[in-house]
Amino acid sequence: MNGLQKNLFELLASIVRNDSVGNVRTEDSVSVLNLAYQYKVITAIYNYIADDRAKAFFTQSLIKSNIINANQQAEMKRIFDYAEENNIFLLMLKGFCIGKYYPSKGFKEMSDIDLFYKIQQKESVDKMMRELGYTFSERKENHETWAIKERNVFVELHFSIADVSEDFLSQILERKINFENCSNVFIMSNEDLYVYLLIHFCHHLRNGTFSFRQLFDIFVIKEKVPLDFERIDEIAVRENIKLFGDNILKAFDSIFNGVYHEETAEFAEYLSGNISFGNNAIAKLAYDSNGKIGFAMKRLFPRKEKILIEYPDYNDKKLLLPVGYVKRIVHIMKDKREEAFYQYRIMKKIDSKMIAGGKEQKEFLKKYGINNI
Repeated sequence: MNGLQKNLFELLASIVRNDSVGNVRTEDSVSVLNLAYQYKVITAIYNYIADDRAKAFFTQSLIKSNIINANQQAEMKRIFDYAEENNIFLLMLKGFCIGKYYPSKGFKEMSDIDLFYKIQQKESVDKMMRELGYTFSERKENHETWAIKERNVFVELHFSIADVSEDFLSQILERKINFENCSNVFIMSNEDLYVYLLIHFCHHLRNGTFSFRQLFDIFVIKEKVPLDFERIDEIAVRENIKLFGDNILKAFDSIFNGVYHEETAEFAEYLSGNISFGNNAIAKLAYDSNGKIGFAMKRLFPRKEKILIEYPDYNDKKLLLPVGYVKRIVHIMKDKREEAFYQYRIMKKIDSKMIAGGKEQKEFLKKYGINNI
C-alpha cells in the first residue's frame, strides 16, 4: 500500500472508531479526496478535509450523492409504510441497516435499496411497487429490479439470496428483529448480518465485481456492533466461509491498523486495488467462457434455468422453451442495445492473455477461501 492509501485508511478507521482525527496535509487533500471518490467513500471523509479549495472539486459529486441518499431514505419510508398497512413481509439486506451504524447520517453511499420478500407474496409485492410509482426494470436469478429513474432510485427485491443456503436463510428468518416500530419490516441479527455481508462480498470477489466500499461495510459492522464471534464462527463453518472470514480479519489488520500479516499480505493489496489480473471481472468471464465463441454462446444461449427465471410462464410449457430464447434475443436487441454493445466490446477484448489472467485470479482467490461457496 502506498502512503496515500495508508493516509486514507487511517483516516477512515479513526472516524469509525471516534478517535481524534488529524487534518490531511493540504498538499495531499485533492489526492486523498480523489482516492476516496474512487473507493466510493468520499462522503465519509469530506468534512475532515480542511482545504476548501480541494473540496470544491468534489462538491458537485457530494451534492449528487446526498440527493440520491435523501431520495432513497424517502422511498424506503414509503415502501415500509405500504408494507405495514398491507401486511407484506420485508427483510432489509444491506444499505440502511448498515448505514445506521455509520458515524453520521449520509456517511454511507448507497447505490440501491436491497430487500428480501417471501415469494408467496409476489403478487402483493408487485402491486405495491406499481402503486408506489415504480417501473419494472429486469428479473435476474435471485431478484427483480424496480426503478423510479427520474429520481435515481433503484430497488432490488430478492426472492432468494445468492450463495446463502436454505438452512442459513431459515435461521436468518427465525432470528430476525423488528425494524424500529414495524411489525412487517425486519433486519437481521448482528451475527447473521455479519456473515451475510461476508458471503455477499465473497460473491462479488469471485465475480471480479467487488468494491472497497463493500469491504468497508464489513469493517464498520465489526467495529461498531457487538458481535458474538463464537456464533459467527459456527455459522461460517456451516456456510463454508470460515477461512475467508479469518482472512478478512487479517486484511482489516493490515489495511486499517497497519499490522503486517505475511500470509495475507497479497490479499490485502488485492482488496486495496494494488493487485489485479487485468480487468478482474472481464478476466473471470474470459476464463469461464474459454474464448470469444464460448462467451458469445453463453450470452445468447444461457442455461435453461435462466430463461425460466426471465420468462416464468414457460415453466409449465417447457416444449416452448426455444421460443423463450428467441424472445430473449429480440428483447436484448430491442430494449438493451447498449448492454448488448457493451458485451460485444468485452468479447472483442478476450484473448489468451486474458483467459490466463482469469485462471490466475481464480487460483489466487482460492488460497483465501474464495470459490469455496
